[in-house]
Amino acid sequence: LYDAIIESSMDAGYYEALEGLKRVASTQNDEEFFRHVAQSMIRWFETRPDLLRLKMFSALEGHEMVSEFNERTSRPFVDIIVGYIQRRVEEGAFVAMNPAAIALSFCGMIAHHCMVTILFKSPMIPIHTDMMVDHAVKILLHGIKS
Repeated sequence: LYDAIIESSMDAGYYEALEGLKRVASTQNDEEFFRHVAQSMIRWFETRPDLLRLKMFSALEGHEMVSEFNERTSRPFVDIIVGYIQRRVEEGAFVAMNPAAIALSFCGMIAHHCMVTILFKSPMIPIHTDMMVDHAVKILLHGIKS
């Protein structure tokens, strides 16, 4: 049953999102790339909260298929993000840091906002999603120091 749920989550929308991310990753427009990542994540949270609930419940219960779910559905997106960051590090556009840590940090900002506002429906500090995307991209690309 869990395997069937994973398969059904990889629908046409999933593959369109994956191809869209690959397309934007082929550019050198960092702001556009990270905006695209954030907006794709937000759309997924908005349209598939059932999958997020299942993934979270499975992780909390220690279900063996949660790692399979991550590998088959999330990993392709993370690999594109990490690859983009690694390429930009090699080009000298980004400081030399662990690309996976950068990717997970950025995705974590967006995922937390989505969980609080979409899944839990109780924002701790109300902030519009568009503003969150703007701020997350600016924090990643420019930091917070003046």
